[in-house]
Amino acid sequence: MTSSFTTAELRQTNLSRALQAVQRAGSMTRAELTRELGISRNTSAQIVGDLVDLGLLVETAAGPSGRRGRPTTELRLGPELPAAVVAEITPEDVRIATVRLGRAIEDSDSAPLGEQDPGQVLAWVARQAGGRIAMLGGACQGVAVSVYGLVDSEGVVQNAPNLSWHGVAVGDSLRRALPEGTPVYVGNDASMAALHEARYGAGVDVGVMLYLYSADGVGGGLVVDGRLLEGRQGYAGEVGHMMVNPIGAFCRCGRRGCWETEVDQRALRHRGHAPPALGDLEAAESILAASQAGSADALAAVEETARWFGEGLGSLLNVIDPDIVVLAGLFSRLWELAHDEVAAVAARRSLAAPADLNGRIVVSSDQRDASLLGAADHMMAPLLARPGSLWTAGRWPA
Repeated sequence: MTSSFTTAELRQTNLSRALQAVQRAGSMTRAELTRELGISRNTSAQIVGDLVDLGLLVETAAGPSGRRGRPTTELRLGPELPAAVVAEITPEDVRIATVRLGRAIEDSDSAPLGEQDPGQVLAWVARQAGGRIAMLGGACQGVAVSVYGLVDSEGVVQNAPNLSWHGVAVGDSLRRALPEGTPVYVGNDASMAALHEARYGAGVDVGVMLYLYSADGVGGGLVVDGRLLEGRQGYAGEVGHMMVNPIGAFCRCGRRGCWETEVDQRALRHRGHAPPALGDLEAAESILAASQAGSADALAAVEETARWFGEGLGSLLNVIDPDIVVLAGLFSRLWELAHDEVAAVAARRSLAAPADLNGRIVVSSDQRDASLLGAADHMMAPLLARPGSLWTAGRWPA
């Protein structure tokens, strides 16, 4: 009995490793896959056969190799893969799409958030998600939502000051509105982006990765050995609300001196005296552009914001000691334009005063879709871990 269980688990492990290897590479030959997994050709052939039977892989003719003999074939992800329906709720808009196992974004739609209350927003998400679930049938693995705010482990948005949402039970609301039994997951947007960056971006094969994002507020995510650390209640990564300036401005969360009051788009806008008619994003972009053009006022605004960025970054380096820090949003722009100021302040704040700080800080590989794709990654994780579950789940094929 023990031997049978061990064999079955080994088979699932090999199926998972093979599927993820092809997913990361895009395409591989059988020989490449065999070498990647370190298994025999016979075992590789069985694994490939299983994944092809499940519809997860297809084998196609490779391009001309110039060699004689039998034509080479390549393994690729199948055309009708399992998928997740994913949504992203930000202060500007709500976006929804279907994301296949191969991370292809399909059927994307969005709507401005405006002054809509949470009930109206979630009703729109439920309608949009319901239609996509019906189209996917048994291929749908569930619905995942990333939200710009503090989300607990039960899928409740406890506090999202930038959305004016407090105590909104997003998970329960969607479960009631969607077809019975539909898996639903709700997470913080920066945490979801961090997960995607760790698995497919700059954080691949990194032990400890810290992700930092600044826009209309500041968020973060911590991934250790490929696993997102969410904390006891799901609040890990709320770095925007660590106090850096005890005599600073009041934050939208009600506290004084939060990091985001010094380093987000509004902070840069205030320092750069942008025209009132501009939105926060447009104002920040205009100040950054003016600083590049040599405007003294804009340069001063960017340098002061960069200084506060370095203050918080140095503290985080002390607390977390990450292998790599991935920057997105305004943080990535500040690093590019005021690199020396950020690095100097962070190094002074860091106890280790790392000489290799430049090598540890990188810009995000995907600044538009990382949160959406990370939500899909979270929903797809059980399937990637156990592809053979499709044989018994009764949900595939449709």
